[in-house]
Amino acid sequence: MAAVKNPGRRLRLRPPALPDAPEIEEQKALFKMIGLHQYQHPELRAVFAIPNGLFTPSTKTAAAYVAAGLRAGVPDLFCAVPKGEYAGLFIEMKRRRKGRVSSDQTDWIALLREMGYRCEVCKTWLPAWNLLCEYLGIETRKVV
Repeated sequence: MAAVKNPGRRLRLRPPALPDAPEIEEQKALFKMIGLHQYQHPELRAVFAIPNGLFTPSTKTAAAYVAAGLRAGVPDLFCAVPKGEYAGLFIEMKRRRKGRVSSDQTDWIALLREMGYRCEVCKTWLPAWNLLCEYLGIETRKVV
């Protein structure tokens, strides 16, 4: 642990910072958790990724995907289960420290909320998992 100087001359210990995993790794961790619980809670099988941020090897391929409906800013995940007042749940995944919501993403989040969807931004897989459990009414031990 690193020592941090304090004006009161006390020494305070601080744990090392956690690494900032790439967004795709956070998403993979979330789907690993979903996979572990989907047989107890079949509604988790209705959660899927929307690969809008998919890297394309060429501008020609990217143009083809855009022509086929690829849209910048669409959230990363969708839970196709209507609950209460919501038609479904969209989740935009972000990295722990470097994840920022773009203007396209902000616009999509606002549009989807207007259309009756719940739409949230989650930094790391833990808040996303807890959000899914809360939304679906799954009684699991809350991961912190």
